[in-house]
Amino acid sequence: MGQVNWLAFTCGPWAAHYRDTVRAWPPAIALAIVAAESLGEEGLRASELAVLRPAGGTLAVGLVFVLSLLTVRAHPVAARRDPWSALTAAGALGAVHSAVLWAVPALVPLVAARTALYVLAVI
Repeated sequence: MGQVNWLAFTCGPWAAHYRDTVRAWPPAIALAIVAAESLGEEGLRASELAVLRPAGGTLAVGLVFVLSLLTVRAHPVAARRDPWSALTAAGALGAVHSAVLWAVPALVPLVAARTALYVLAVI
């Protein structure tokens, strides 16, 4: 197993949005913006899973994974500079977070973890 290059990880195209937010706003407001964005995305994922729950876990998580990929492809800013990075991140987040939400349908831990990752990665 190789080592993760964290500097390269935090310089990717996904981080520019969060880095700009943290630089442009006072810390409390920047944290609220990043948390609200995380809540919106995780809330959408939780809503999709709630609608698809009757179809069963594998199908529901799989469809939410595909919807995550389609969302990134439909958002040209995220995919413009490095489409594979955006697709990989969306796929990983879509699959893992959907599986976690399926097992434990609670948004707070996912939103807190995601917000902490984004804020700590860019400060």
